[in-house]
Amino acid sequence: MNLVRTIFSILLLFFVLGCAKNTREQQNIKNDNHFQFTYSVTVPHISTPFTTGEILVPIPRTNDYQVVHDVKIETNGSYEVLQEPEYNNKYAKILFSDSLQSDINLTVVIDITRKIEDNYITQKKGTVEQTDILKRLLQADSLVPIDGVVASAASALVADSMTTIEKAQAFYDNLYKTMQYDKSGEGWGRGDALYACDIRKGNCTDFHSLFIGMARSVGIPARFLIGFPTSPEKDSSVVGGYHCWAEFYDTVYGWVPVDISEAVQNPEKKEFLFGNLDNDRLMFSVGRDIKILTDSGEKSFNFFIYPQVFIDGKPYNNFIKKFEFKKL
Repeated sequence: MNLVRTIFSILLLFFVLGCAKNTREQQNIKNDNHFQFTYSVTVPHISTPFTTGEILVPIPRTNDYQVVHDVKIETNGSYEVLQEPEYNNKYAKILFSDSLQSDINLTVVIDITRKIEDNYITQKKGTVEQTDILKRLLQADSLVPIDGVVASAASALVADSMTTIEKAQAFYDNLYKTMQYDKSGEGWGRGDALYACDIRKGNCTDFHSLFIGMARSVGIPARFLIGFPTSPEKDSSVVGGYHCWAEFYDTVYGWVPVDISEAVQNPEKKEFLFGNLDNDRLMFSVGRDIKILTDSGEKSFNFFIYPQVFIDGKPYNNFIKKFEFKKL
């Protein structure tokens, strides 16, 4: 009888371990999305003579929640991949001239894996961030002030006795309750914290600019992240436009993500999107007022996600952009 019990116990143990292994494998599959993302730009042939043309596009980089396996760039111009010094954003710079006598084409094909971002709920202490970047992320941006009405709105919601997490949660909850996702009228989409504070509507840039301004005004470093959404329901699709979110820094949890505008559009995700992000998005760049040295001098971009095209140093908007993803 004891032998039978022993054999049964061993078989039960193998069964439990096997189930646990399968569960972990299923979680790993669920937690990773492997994509091929294609970023395309076409500048139709310019008949007017010019000397130099330039296209700048962001290139995503590997971080704790996404791995860039490969980047392939195809263009009939010349190109190089560079990195700006403040936020370390990577970008491709394509140069061309009117001697080509043709459309200018650029295709960037990115092989990338994205994981579910859950650094807060798993209570993992983040890597200690460098002091200089934290100082920068306590300062104002051109459209994100940290004084005036933004600071007043923040101070009305928090007390000195509250922790960083509690303060950030108060800002998140307040904006969730008081702002509408609304792209009607004018003024939205620039990431203007004053506009968002006054009008209380806008798109993802407006929601998160106000959150960042409020956080910085009470001494919490916060940063702006932008990329592209994908779809959990589709294996491939054209992507209509960008999506952005924010992160704030806590000395216990490290960088903690928030996506308020997504929560407003999907209330069932409200609790999850404070501290966690889904894996149906790709991050391309960080920061605001991004300064990039071009062939015609330094340019500053409010945020950097769409192509920036210059002809003889002047902005040029007659181009076609297209974004697509395919799950691998």
